[in-house]
Amino acid sequence: MRLFPRMEALEHEIAGLVKKTTGNFMNLVDFRI
Repeated sequence: MRLFPRMEALEHEIAGLVKKTTGNFMNLVDFRI
């Protein structure tokens, strides 16, 4: 049973945000090194 019909869309949003944040973090790390 699916509690949230838009769970897949929500997961996609979160995945995109995490990827974006990770990319920004990696850029900061590369800049500092």
